[in-house]
Amino acid sequence: AEHRRKGLGRALMRRLLEESSQRGETRVWLEVLESNEAAVRLYESLGFRRYRRLVGWQAEAVEGAKGRAEEIDIEEAARRIARVSLPDAPWIVDGSAVAHAPASCRAFGLGNAAAILLPRHDGVQIRGMTISPSPTTLGQLAEVLRHAAHLWPRRPWMAAPFYPEEVLGPTMAQLGMAVGEHPQLQMVLEREAGS
Repeated sequence: AEHRRKGLGRALMRRLLEESSQRGETRVWLEVLESNEAAVRLYESLGFRRYRRLVGWQAEAVEGAKGRAEEIDIEEAARRIARVSLPDAPWIVDGSAVAHAPASCRAFGLGNAAAILLPRHDGVQIRGMTISPSPTTLGQLAEVLRHAAHLWPRRPWMAAPFYPEEVLGPTMAQLGMAVGEHPQLQMVLEREAGS
């Protein structure tokens, strides 16, 4: 706290942006807690714009239904996530990141959809899932999650706030999941090459 409001964050960000410019990078992404208004103002003053809202979800339980989804290995789930998910999804939920999920995770898939889940005694954590605007893939994802809920009935479910609300929100609401705590903003700075 004693180091706040002394320009350290601004100086650090300017240095990072200068280094990225020297490497020729034309787009810089970041995620920030939506409630961190001071940081959001700083990033906007440096040229970042709000790109999308990232949320997590929670539910006391998800209505399960044995479906056509099948258990697959984590690497296959990560490949499906990488293949059809948004190319600008946050790094923490892209296919290469979720491929390193703990061995205690289980993965399920159907068609292009996949989910990597961590079942625990206190609930089920969604560690990764397909982020696709395709209605077909979203329907498959809902079926994957319902199938998993059938295996772990009456358990709370949660997903950390890393998922684009506008893409997955309707599907998650259909499953009875509500937006969780601490939404984030995904912000982007775009610039011309050489600037």
